[in-house]
Amino acid sequence: MITNCLAHQKTVLFVSQKTAALEVVRQRMQAIGLGNYCLEVHSTKAQKSNVLEQLATAWRERNLVTEEHWSAAASELKRRRDQLNKLVSALHRRRANGMTAYEAFGRVVADRDRFSDVGLTWPIGSVHTPEDLVRMREICSDIRTALEAVGDPVNHPLKGIEQTKWSPAWVQSLQQLVDRLHLALQEVRTAADDLVLSIGLDGAARNDGLLPQLIKLVSLLLHADAADGSLLLSTDAPERVNALHDLADAVGRLNEKNSQLSVQYELRAALLDLPSLGRDWTDACASNVLVRSGRKKKVRLALKPYCPDEVPEDIGRDIVVLQELAGLLREIENTKPRFRGMERLWRGPQSEVSRFQGLIDWATSVRDAVDAYPIDGMEPHQLLLHIQDMLLRDNPRFRPSGQVRHAFEAMYRAFPSMHRTAKELGACIGLDDPEDIVKLESGWIEALLQRTANWRSNVIKAPQWATWRWAARSARAAGLSPLVDAVENGIVDGTALSNVFDYSYARWIAEAIVNEDEVLSGFLAEKHEATIEAFIAADKRVEELARDIVKARIGAGVPTQTNFGKDPEWGTLAREISKKARHMPLRQLFGRLPTVLTQLAPCVMMSPLSIAQYLPADAKPFDVVIFDEASQIPVWDAIGAIARGTQVVIVGDPEQLPPTNVGQRGVDDEDDDGSTVQSQQSILDKCLASNIPSMRLSWHYRSRHESLIAFSNVKYYRGELTTFPSPVTRDTAVRYIHVEGGVYERGGAKINRKEAEAVVAEVVRRMKTSSHSIGVVTFNGEQQRLIENLLDQARRSDPSLEPHFDRNQSREPILVKNIENVQGDERDVIVFSVAVGPDKTGRVTAQISSLNSEGGHRRLNVAVTRARRELLVFATLRPEQIDLGRTGAKGVVDFKHFLEFAENGARAIAEAFSPTGRDAESPFEDAVMRALQEKGWEVHPQVGVSFFRIDLGVVHPDFPGRYLAGVECDGAAYHRSATARDRDRLREMVLTDLGWRIRRIWSTEWWMDSSTATEKIHARLVADLEADRASRRAPAISEEPTPPPERIPSVNDTGEPAGAETSVAEAAPESEQTEVSPESVNDDGAPVRETKVYARGPMTEVREPDRGTAAYVKADPANVAPPDRERFYDASYRGTLRSMVDHVVHTEAPIYFDVIVDRIARAHGFMRSGETVQKIVASSLGQNRFPMSKDGERQIVWPQDAAAQDRAPYRGAGGTRSQ
Repeated sequence: MITNCLAHQKTVLFVSQKTAALEVVRQRMQAIGLGNYCLEVHSTKAQKSNVLEQLATAWRERNLVTEEHWSAAASELKRRRDQLNKLVSALHRRRANGMTAYEAFGRVVADRDRFSDVGLTWPIGSVHTPEDLVRMREICSDIRTALEAVGDPVNHPLKGIEQTKWSPAWVQSLQQLVDRLHLALQEVRTAADDLVLSIGLDGAARNDGLLPQLIKLVSLLLHADAADGSLLLSTDAPERVNALHDLADAVGRLNEKNSQLSVQYELRAALLDLPSLGRDWTDACASNVLVRSGRKKKVRLALKPYCPDEVPEDIGRDIVVLQELAGLLREIENTKPRFRGMERLWRGPQSEVSRFQGLIDWATSVRDAVDAYPIDGMEPHQLLLHIQDMLLRDNPRFRPSGQVRHAFEAMYRAFPSMHRTAKELGACIGLDDPEDIVKLESGWIEALLQRTANWRSNVIKAPQWATWRWAARSARAAGLSPLVDAVENGIVDGTALSNVFDYSYARWIAEAIVNEDEVLSGFLAEKHEATIEAFIAADKRVEELARDIVKARIGAGVPTQTNFGKDPEWGTLAREISKKARHMPLRQLFGRLPTVLTQLAPCVMMSPLSIAQYLPADAKPFDVVIFDEASQIPVWDAIGAIARGTQVVIVGDPEQLPPTNVGQRGVDDEDDDGSTVQSQQSILDKCLASNIPSMRLSWHYRSRHESLIAFSNVKYYRGELTTFPSPVTRDTAVRYIHVEGGVYERGGAKINRKEAEAVVAEVVRRMKTSSHSIGVVTFNGEQQRLIENLLDQARRSDPSLEPHFDRNQSREPILVKNIENVQGDERDVIVFSVAVGPDKTGRVTAQISSLNSEGGHRRLNVAVTRARRELLVFATLRPEQIDLGRTGAKGVVDFKHFLEFAENGARAIAEAFSPTGRDAESPFEDAVMRALQEKGWEVHPQVGVSFFRIDLGVVHPDFPGRYLAGVECDGAAYHRSATARDRDRLREMVLTDLGWRIRRIWSTEWWMDSSTATEKIHARLVADLEADRASRRAPAISEEPTPPPERIPSVNDTGEPAGAETSVAEAAPESEQTEVSPESVNDDGAPVRETKVYARGPMTEVREPDRGTAAYVKADPANVAPPDRERFYDASYRGTLRSMVDHVVHTEAPIYFDVIVDRIARAHGFMRSGETVQKIVASSLGQNRFPMSKDGERQIVWPQDAAAQDRAPYRGAGGTRSQ
């Protein structure tokens, strides 16, 4: 928020009551390179030289990054972000039917091998609404209900009836029609038998499935052409047909030629000696005119007998035609031998050739009818010969009064009557086409008789069957015909109906979505993962440039230290910086620099008291005032700060410490003991009560185990905090450790000595065996001071403990505070000392520190959420010893529940930590889990206890319960992330920091080819396993839990070590934490319930600390060369600084880099080491000159001849040494 304000060139007044909260923010600003622009004036005793040094450092700062660099990087980031968001939108956008592509893909992947695809489909462009989908599912439910009533529809006696409404009248109509149909079918069967016998066939020909073919065949035999056409059914039919064609052709040509004569002649004229007549006619025509007429007449007289009319004058042409007719007559005569056996069809030129084609067609139709009427034991040609024989030898039976005609007419009456009755029955039973009731196939008469008889005898079952048919018809109307067909064919049963529908519909809608969506149709997992990597790189680039662009914008209007002209404010600042002493008072300085102050340090960090002391009331207001830890700032303290700005942001947690009267003694009173406090209303409370617009921050980062925040999340944050599971999920990150025999000294002491000794013994043991930072939180100041005194005794008796209390030698020194002043602090391990318990008489007080007062639960919330890795609750008090009947204070009630939670772990909040307490979130995740399990992996779904859960946790095969990797799907959790940065970078970055290996899978890829996708994730997990095994250089590690320590040393009245029965496990490294049950020391014979272990890492042996080492020597850079503060920023001074740095490293290494910076800065008289000083020291240190390693966020510099390692011998003031 501050950085964003600075980027937009707004001035910020940051207000915090406590130094710890302000220091956290300042360090984070320092870490991103903007610390020089944040002026810290928190204390009312702020040193003027420190303030001037901060301003001078900010004045020297310069940056060369331009807006063009920023714009280009931001554009690239936006392009990558849009690419990622397109996929998320395509996957999770609700379509018209209310479904998403992800849901469809998941259903297909999950059910592909479980259910058959019935082939549901709709036309392209079909759109369903959510109501349509609900209706279709309701129809499936109706079908399932109906099937439960009717049983198996495939073998149901009423199968075939489509009627959807039952009534007694309908039943009566059905019975009557069935009776009528039975009579009609019997008549048809009798008529068919008679028809077969009438054509001389036996029972082998009685096939009612061929009844239409029989009827057609008999109708052909009754045709008028049947007698003559039978001549063409013999084996030599092709030759006979050719003869008919040739005769018809010749007769046709004869008739055509005859039509060319000028008059009609008898065909006998063609038998004359026409060549002679032709010559005579030619000669007559050529003779002289005197004899020509006579000679012509003579020739005409030769034709006169053959011409019914007058012979024309010119017969020359007729003679030629007659000669051609003579040839045709000879041709016709030559066909006569070919008509042997069918002589009656040959009548020379007078043959009835017009019938020939009809006869041929009839014979062809008969052959086709015979082919379509197969008879067992009789070949088609045999049937043809049989028919020919009957037509030739027994033709009278085919005449109108013959047997065949009578049988045919009986069939002609019976079949239509049966068909009409069947049609009526078809309409009665609800067929769309009533004629479909009759299906002419082999045995259809008997089948129809049997089927209708079943209908009649089982009509009592009609109501249930009508319900089923109604459901089936509704399904078909809704486009579910394939599903109904599958049910009717026995492919799908009622129990799986809904699942089959969901799968088949999901398959169709998934394909429809992909067909229309270019993002999904073009998806490639490798390409998308490359886009994510590019997005992360672009985001990192923007993150780096953001720091520089903010610096550039801040420094844009700042002149150099030698070129500020006559501006009085810059001149005043330059003079004050150059002074060695007698600086201007800060209030006066701020009044003289109203513009320059916020130009150089646009963020001023102050407390409410320092604001009142240093900022003039008439000063220009800040653009934004930001309150941190606002729950601890009283309203009257906040008013003055609010008046200094035009906009205010109140940041705080209403469930944490309120302002108290003990805090009024100073800004940071470390001695607040909380024994008698009175809560007051904070500015945060007032703002919330006034309903000012608010925003809740939900991500929780601190806890390395979710159980550390689970109690508060459930009790105070309504389960709305998003926490991240660790790869080693233990139920003992929060543990209750009972201190047997402890006595709470009531009255003035208010201490529990035995409990304090147990706490100190545990802290000392951890200091010697663990690198984790430690904090102690007590319920009151008296117990706090007792523990501090006991720790001081331990330090005096063992100097090797000293580095743990030195801020320069320890990243986070030992912390000892009480619940009133611990807010803002945190440590890896928090040891909680309750102190309150039974007194020497065994009586337990109802007053538990300040928990009884108003807001006591807020103090408890702060106290129990300070740990990052482990919270140990040392107490003599048992939860059952707290009598809620004596007090109704919420703080006490919650404390009792917290003790139960610490003692019983997950059982206290209904198995909240169980990694397998939930099913997979979607069918897709369930399918992926099954696929991995089939590959031999143990998989836990929905790992975590908060709103955010890792979709699938793959258990490490070598260390049961510890997760090898987490598998993240692109499902609801992926979609719920507010931004692409949360989704594709930050969340995975947090999980990776917790020790997870995160493997991403994509539903689109699994939908396209699940087998290949399965092999891919399996190969990645195998590679992760091999890499993990290769990284472990330690020998085989036992999986057996470490037995609890025998005793924890305490301190008796004489200051000598004593023993206190307790049980607490050493905090092993995060990757190797082990389960140690605190219940092993539960007193008496109370039943010990097994502690559930969800992930148990490998055990490592705790090595005993070595004893004896050389004394620690602190380096003094002045031994190398006299420090010159004026030349510190000059490049020519770098050589001297490098010599000083080398001296510090040679003397003190291994040493934290920030300690080197502190040594150099202090030597030059700088009280603060800002970013510029750090950069100069880092430049002097050089790159790759010394081995480097990291301890958390701090860098360690090692001697040149040493290898960087995790631990080094401690160099104490005495002769002892520890690891």
